[in-house]
Amino acid sequence: MIKVETERNIIESSSDTLPPYACNGTCKKTWWTEDLNNQDNTILHVLVCPACNGPLIKAIEGTHFKVIKKAKGNIVTDGSYTARYASTLKDGFELI
Repeated sequence: MIKVETERNIIESSSDTLPPYACNGTCKKTWWTEDLNNQDNTILHVLVCPACNGPLIKAIEGTHFKVIKKAKGNIVTDGSYTARYASTLKDGFELI
């Protein structure tokens, strides 16, 4: 499980790796390959953010996100539900 902070969000993933993609659109979320719903990852295809349809670019730690927690295990929400990906909007930002 990893928790990262972006400009607008706190994002948790059950992955134990750094996110390889960052949204360059309005939401500024980071994404892992397994979260992209089988988008074609070829050189001629532009990956699109599932949240805002902005273009995805290579995520760079310290530029697009910072790691705030890394631990073994999955994300557990509400004490019973296990999630693969969770995103919380930071204070001061509106849902787009």
